[in-house]
Amino acid sequence: MVEGVEDAWIEIPRSGQSLGWQYTFVPAVDPISGTSMGNVADNRNLFNDGGTLPEDEGLAVRLDSFNPHTGSILAGDTLNLTYTFSGSGTPQNLPLLLPPMSWSSQTQVVFYYSGTGEPYSDRWLCHSLLPAGTPPTPTPTCSVSVPTPTPPLTTTTTESTTTITTTTTISTTTTAAGESGAVIGDYNGDGTSDIAIFRASSGAWMVRSLTRVWFGAASDQPVPRDYSGDGAWDFAIYRPSLGKWMVRGLTSAFYGVATDVPVPGDYDGDGASDIALFRPSIGKWLVRSGLQAYYGFAADTVVPGDYNGDGTTDIAVFRPSIGKWLVRGGTQVYYGVATDTVVPGDYTGDGSCDFAVWRETNGVWLVKNGPHVYWGTSGDVVQPADYDGDGTMDFAVWRPASSRWIIYNFVNYYYGAPTDEPVTNP
Repeated sequence: MVEGVEDAWIEIPRSGQSLGWQYTFVPAVDPISGTSMGNVADNRNLFNDGGTLPEDEGLAVRLDSFNPHTGSILAGDTLNLTYTFSGSGTPQNLPLLLPPMSWSSQTQVVFYYSGTGEPYSDRWLCHSLLPAGTPPTPTPTCSVSVPTPTPPLTTTTTESTTTITTTTTISTTTTAAGESGAVIGDYNGDGTSDIAIFRASSGAWMVRSLTRVWFGAASDQPVPRDYSGDGAWDFAIYRPSLGKWMVRGLTSAFYGVATDVPVPGDYDGDGASDIALFRPSIGKWLVRSGLQAYYGFAADTVVPGDYNGDGTTDIAVFRPSIGKWLVRGGTQVYYGVATDTVVPGDYTGDGSCDFAVWRETNGVWLVKNGPHVYWGTSGDVVQPADYDGDGTMDFAVWRPASSRWIIYNFVNYYYGAPTDEPVTNP
């Protein structure tokens, strides 16, 4: 457990400005109301010894506004917590990041903190703060106290933007496709795709015959990929409301805005997936590692994948209005119609991504220069992946009504519930 919380103070870059908050440190337990360890109000007022934190619980900070109930938190505002471990007299310091926000009426917000000082709105995401006798976990280099800003968007594209509307921006979709690193949907690194679902109502990830973890909330978008480069997919979410990416046990970063579309992939060919997004309003791709490019319109479907087999993810879109695939710096082909579902992947085993569609009206899969197979029916959710580990994508669908996974020329399984989201190939 953590004991002897000695003091805490507010670090702010706005010298002398009142924050309008009262901070109360409490154990991360349910219910939060009625628990208390002490508080620190306004700028740099010290927080008295609050006793001990239970070993199995994290730390929560309850923020209450006080009259006149107006104020704000800016990027860079942090709480610095000083504490000691049970049985150790060496003080430790942990900066706690405060998400930017503002308020104009009476407000109460609770944030739960992990050992890196990252805030979460759901206590199940942070787990235990600091185990007994263990030095504090260092903050990852990408988890700084100031959110990483999305690169400025000052250049305009020469392509027409007259087709951009609110409706098309919201409906922009992404499809996972072949890239270097782990096999699609391989959560344990054994070279085969695993059947997996995400249950938004509880934030639960369930991988058949492997594991079950809680990570995320109902409004999050699951974005699992191999972000560590170890050959296995990591549980990860993108939180549009904050523009925040969170990879379980690895990292978190602020990158993007609510209307962006996450498009993770290995854009630099280093064997690990990169945090990346597509901004439909201006047709821009932004990869956190550096790459930026204008390519596509709001009405396009983004289909990143390794289309030339060089081990890196290529920027690509499918234009439903004309059934055209466009790969940046590469091929442009007409294949499919507006009502088709795009399902790119390596169906031929040549190490590159194939142009492919699934036609829901008759259940046919069409792979350019490859097989044509009737598999699935209206209402199914396509989940192509390498379920048998032979190096090629298998035709597969998930049938929500019966929670049934139906894999072509392979075993069928019942796994999940009708309201779950399949994340073998999200």
